[in-house]
Amino acid sequence: MKKALAWLTLAAVVLTGCNQTVAAVNPTEYINEPYNYTQPLHVKQDLYRNFYAVTVPSFYDNDGDGVGDLQGIAWNMDYIANLNCNGLYISSVLSGADSLKNAVSDYYSIDPAFGTLEDMAFLLDECKMRAITLIMEMPLNHTSTQHTWFTLAVESLKAGDFDNQYVNYYNFTTESSKEGYYPVEGTAYYYQAINGSEKPDLNLNNETLRADLQDALQYWLERGVGGFCFTGVEDYFENDADATMQVLVWLVDFCKRIKPECYVAADANTDFNTTGSLYASGFDTIMNYGYAGETGRIVKTVNKTDPLGRYGEAMTYAQRVFAQYTADTVDGNFLSGQNVGRLYDWFAGDVSKIKLAIGLNAMLGGSNFLFYGEELGLSGAVNVNTAMDWAEVESLGETIVEGGNTVQPLGSAELQKADPGSIYNYTRLALRLRQENPEIARGVAKVATGIEDEDLSAVFKATDAGTLIVVINTAMETKTIQSPMTLFGATAMRGYLSPTGRSATFTQEELSIPPYGIVVLSAK
Repeated sequence: MKKALAWLTLAAVVLTGCNQTVAAVNPTEYINEPYNYTQPLHVKQDLYRNFYAVTVPSFYDNDGDGVGDLQGIAWNMDYIANLNCNGLYISSVLSGADSLKNAVSDYYSIDPAFGTLEDMAFLLDECKMRAITLIMEMPLNHTSTQHTWFTLAVESLKAGDFDNQYVNYYNFTTESSKEGYYPVEGTAYYYQAINGSEKPDLNLNNETLRADLQDALQYWLERGVGGFCFTGVEDYFENDADATMQVLVWLVDFCKRIKPECYVAADANTDFNTTGSLYASGFDTIMNYGYAGETGRIVKTVNKTDPLGRYGEAMTYAQRVFAQYTADTVDGNFLSGQNVGRLYDWFAGDVSKIKLAIGLNAMLGGSNFLFYGEELGLSGAVNVNTAMDWAEVESLGETIVEGGNTVQPLGSAELQKADPGSIYNYTRLALRLRQENPEIARGVAKVATGIEDEDLSAVFKATDAGTLIVVINTAMETKTIQSPMTLFGATAMRGYLSPTGRSATFTQEELSIPPYGIVVLSAK
């Protein structure tokens, strides 16, 4: 995965294992002008967090077998904390039959590829020392065919014992024509597995199954896990929103009863309105796909395929939709991930656009989820869960992913940490701004009026403690706004993000926003 040229001078690179050539573009030379607006941190120990989302097998290989592991994460917790993240989201590490362990074979054990229960305890201790909340990915919509529950159910069907409790843990039928069902060899039965034959669906209506799942959730909470992200909730019941809601309510009630501060999140690949309806369950966070992906609101805003104003309007629209169901939402905002892809590939390596997208995501309310490696601009052209690029030379931590490691053109963590113009250092500042200014994550958004330039937009973020204004410039040139104090009630600069390194300036008479810049101002 090593590079022949530094990331700022690379013109183009052919990605290994892929037929396409991806150009690495940096439209302007980075000008490292002084930044004089560092503010004290106001990190609150609540549900609003900056999460670093790790695909475990791809992140850091600590034992030299080519597979990332829990110790690899634990030994790199300073890296995560230094990005100004106070949350850690890890992909499933439960024993499972597939590479990403979404087909669980044991809800109580760590898959040997990733380590042991002792390794998990070590990671949790490292998180605790840094006040970082760890949440585990928890697939409950199906198990592996290798799970004891499923093997015992199949044995019972073959023996004609239809009263065995495990038969009712899954969805069996004798109707051969039903879509998404597979035959149970040696019987007249078929089992539901909408995600493939190796992943039989659980019958989450079954009370005995729920009791077993509760025991497993309690097991992890008592060992120090800070919460869960329940994945695939849209697949809990086909076309039955009421049944899904009932299960979600059960999960929230149980987790909060065992640990009131438990962070309960759900991943449901759906639109703003459906996401909003799921909040009626009491979940703290539903991952918001409305901003994410190549066709999401943020990428469209950066590429100007959507008017800039729709970015702010999307914030206020989401607030209105979510408020119909609950007053306590912590929106789950992310740009990229396993299900949607990576920034580098959407922007053809344009560093300034990658930075602006990260900045826009950081300005959203709720919790911020940063997919591992996006702070380096990793390409996922071969595999979205590509190997993390740690150093310019071969290192112990390098993992080997399915399809082969992608050549990464923008430079390793080692290189980017030392470069003030890197995506890494831009991301650090973007996440720090969220921690310096709690209003960004927690404030009620309102789109500012009075700006007539289509490249400029502003959004108020108001809490009982104060109000901020976030001003955005999507042009590749410096823009000015006259009389910002009169227009916005702006009183002072709180900080700014500048992909090109050029400074923002603020006076009562004029606000200057650098190319692709984001400025945070305090208001009366």
